[in-house]
Amino acid sequence: MNEDLMKFVSQQKYLSEVPFIFGRSIFEYDIKQANIHALLAAGKISFEEFRYLSLAPKQIREIEIGNRIKADPELYQDIQKVICQAKYEFMYKNGIQPVQILRIANDSLYVQTPINNYENIVTINEVPIEFVMKNHFMNYMKLTDHILFFCNTFGDYWNIDIKGIKQSRQRLHQDFISQLCNIVDARNNGGKEIAISEFNKIYNAYITYSLPISCYREMNSDSMFKIKGKNGFSISGSDSLKAEQVDYSFNLMILRTIYSYLLQS
Repeated sequence: MNEDLMKFVSQQKYLSEVPFIFGRSIFEYDIKQANIHALLAAGKISFEEFRYLSLAPKQIREIEIGNRIKADPELYQDIQKVICQAKYEFMYKNGIQPVQILRIANDSLYVQTPINNYENIVTINEVPIEFVMKNHFMNYMKLTDHILFFCNTFGDYWNIDIKGIKQSRQRLHQDFISQLCNIVDARNNGGKEIAISEFNKIYNAYITYSLPISCYREMNSDSMFKIKGKNGFSISGSDSLKAEQVDYSFNLMILRTIYSYLLQS
C-alpha cells in the first residue's frame, strides 16, 4: 500500500493551492450511493437491506441511514473507512497522483486531467463500488476563502456549480454569475487580452452602479445587501433599494481577485 496516497485520500475535505484554472478539464467523480455501498462492504447491512435502500428514493435512504448512525455512531466511522479505501483504490488503479486532485469533498474527487476514460469500479470486500462522473468543468476560480466557482462555458448550455452558497440562494446571484461567466467565456474563446477587455467593461459598469441591482448583493453564504453608513447593516430584499445605497466592496473584491487571475493566466 502507498502510505502517502492513503494519507492523502483519508482527508474528507481538501482543496488544492491552485487558485484558478481556465480552459482545462476538471472531472468531478462521486461514489454512487456511497453510504449504503460502504455499509454493505463493511458488513453492517445485509444484501436484502442494501437492495431495499438502493431502490428507495434518495430522501428516504438518507433518513434511514441518518437514523441508523444516530442509533450507532460508530457506523459513521465504518462508512468513512470504506469511502477512504475506495478513493485510494480508484486513484491507485488509474494512476492518479495527488497533484492532479483539485478538491476532495468526502466521497467526491475533482480530478485535473485531460482523460475521462478511467476504470471507474473498484471492489472493497467483494462489493463493487462505482465512481460516477457527475460533472465536467473547464474552469475553476477560488473567489474567496469559502466560495468556489466551477463552470463550463463550452457548448449550448453553461454548466455552473458554486460551492459555499446554498443552491436556493444562488438564484439571487444569477445576474452577477452571468457577468463572471462572460469573463471566463471571453478568456476561453478570445484569450487573455479579450478577457481583460471584457473584464474592464464589466468592472466599469459595476463601479458606476450600471449593472442590475442584484449584482450588488454580496456573493457569500448570507447573500445580503450591505447598506452604506449603517455600520454593516444588511437587508435581504431589493424592492425599495437603490443601487447607490449599497456598499459594493465585497463583490468588488471578487472582481479584483478575478482580474489578478487573468493577469497570471
